[in-house]
Amino acid sequence: MEGVVLVERLLRSCPDLKSIYLLTRSKKGMTTKETAKAITDLPFFDLVKAQNCYVLKKIKMFRYSLIKKKMDNLPSIPEFFRNKNIFITGGSGFIGKVLVEKLLRSCPDLKNIYLLMRHKKGKTPEERIKAITDLP
Repeated sequence: MEGVVLVERLLRSCPDLKSIYLLTRSKKGMTTKETAKAITDLPFFDLVKAQNCYVLKKIKMFRYSLIKKKMDNLPSIPEFFRNKNIFITGGSGFIGKVLVEKLLRSCPDLKNIYLLMRHKKGKTPEERIKAITDLP
């Protein structure tokens, strides 16, 4: 239900938003259009419909089963990054560290990873990288 509230809030608060894409799964034999109608018929959307009845057309629904078929043809992560150079900003933050570690462990044929780092709290970028790489 939180997702529905978020969609309603986005539609109401961000009038310049062109589209909202929702990935749905099959439920009780309903089509994608029926699922969209069931969602937008909830009381949460009454205010949105009162303000602008056309705003609901911004919701674009995709069925997971259709996308999954296309995703089966995608290369694996190591294949995708083979012989690639990657530029990362924010690589010293929590998510950045996890991303860099995952790439280093999973992609042996990765060409280079470039990290954009700045001086912070009196430490140079080199000192910050050393502190990160010294972690267990």
